[in-house]
Amino acid sequence: MFWPERTCSAFCLHRAMARLLPEDREDLVNLAVKLSFWIGGITLVAIKGLALFLSGSKLVKASMFESLGDIISSSILALTQVRSRDVHDLHLYPTGKRRFTPLGILCFAAFAVSSMTGLIIQNLQEVFQSDDDSQDSSAVLRRLFEEQPRLRKGLQAEQLEALILQYGRDEDVIADDSTFKLMVSLIGVCIFIKGMLLVFCRHAARQADSEIAKTLSMDHRNDVLGNSVVMGVFLATDTLRRRGQVSPWLDKVDPVSSVLLASWIFYCWLTTGLEQLTVLSNYRAEDEHMEALIAFTKKILEPGPFAMSEVEAYHIGDGYAARVTVHPKVGVEHTPSEVAAALDALEHALLTSDLEVHEVHAKLRPVQASGSKSSSDMSWAAQYHKPAT
Repeated sequence: MFWPERTCSAFCLHRAMARLLPEDREDLVNLAVKLSFWIGGITLVAIKGLALFLSGSKLVKASMFESLGDIISSSILALTQVRSRDVHDLHLYPTGKRRFTPLGILCFAAFAVSSMTGLIIQNLQEVFQSDDDSQDSSAVLRRLFEEQPRLRKGLQAEQLEALILQYGRDEDVIADDSTFKLMVSLIGVCIFIKGMLLVFCRHAARQADSEIAKTLSMDHRNDVLGNSVVMGVFLATDTLRRRGQVSPWLDKVDPVSSVLLASWIFYCWLTTGLEQLTVLSNYRAEDEHMEALIAFTKKILEPGPFAMSEVEAYHIGDGYAARVTVHPKVGVEHTPSEVAAALDALEHALLTSDLEVHEVHAKLRPVQASGSKSSSDMSWAAQYHKPAT
C-alpha cells in the first residue's frame, strides 16, 4: 500500500519485465485504468444504486458514495495516464513528464484522505451520540415490549424481533429475508469484482513496473477489505438482532468498525501522499540504488581511459537523474573528440540500463600535477566543456 523502497530486488524485476516492449507495458497499464473506471467504478455504482433503490439501507447508501469516490479517483489516474502518454507536446517538456505520475497519485491520495476524514467524523458522531438521540421506531417498540411484558402474548424472542422489524422499519436493518439475501449477494458481487481487479492490477504493476497500477491495486485492496468488513459486521449485527439480542452497544459496532477501518486507510494514503512529495522534491536516491549505480558506473568505466570520481542520483518523479564525475587515468592521452565520445557512451549506457536513470549529466574533472604544463593530463577538458561566448 505504500510507495515501494528501491531495493536490489527491484532491479531483478526490471530485467524480468524487459521481455515486454514499452508500448505493451503502457497498453497494460492503460487497460488497468479503464477496467478500474468502468467496472470498478461505473458498474459498482449501478449495482449499489439498484440495491439502494430496493432496500433504502443507509449502509448501502454509504457504500455507493464510496464507489462514486472510486470513479473520481480513477478519473484522476486516467487523466494522468493520458497526459503522460501524450507525445504532441513533448517540445514543452524538454526533460520529460516523469513527474506526472507522482502528481496524479498525490491528487488521488489527497482525495482519499479527504474522504476518509469525512467518514471518520461522521462515524465518531454516531459513536458518541446519546442513546436518547438515536431512538428510532424499532427501539421504541422494543422498549414498549420490555416495559409492558403482557403485550408479548407468549411470543418467542425471534418472533418478537421479527414483529419489531416488520413494523419498526429500521433503515439499517433488512426487514425481510428476500431483501436480506439480495443485499448479501450484491455485496458479494462487489467483493468479487474488486478482487478480480486487484489481481489484474497487481499483475499489471509487476509486468509494467507502474506506480499507477500499484496505486489502483492498493485502492482495490482497500475496497475488498472494506466491503468484507461491512458484510461481516452487517451479517453479525443482523443475526443478533433477529435473535432478540438487543443492546445499546450493538448499535455502536458498525460505526466503531467504520472508524477503525477508515483510520487505517487514512494512514496508508497519507503515507503514500507524503512519499510522493518526497520523490517530487529531488530527494537523494536510496542507498541500495546508489550502491547499484556506483557499481554499474565502475564496471562501464573499467576498460576505458577514465575512472569514477563521484556519482550522485536524485528522484525526478518515477525515475532518477544521475550526475557522474570522472577523471582520466594516469598516463592516458586522448583527443577532445575521443573524450566526448567516451562521455557520450557513458551517458548512453546509464540511460539504457535497468537502473531507472532518465537523465544523465557527465562531467570530466581534469587532473594536473602541481606546476605541470603538459596537456597529457587532459587539463584542457575544462576549456573544452566551457560554453562558447
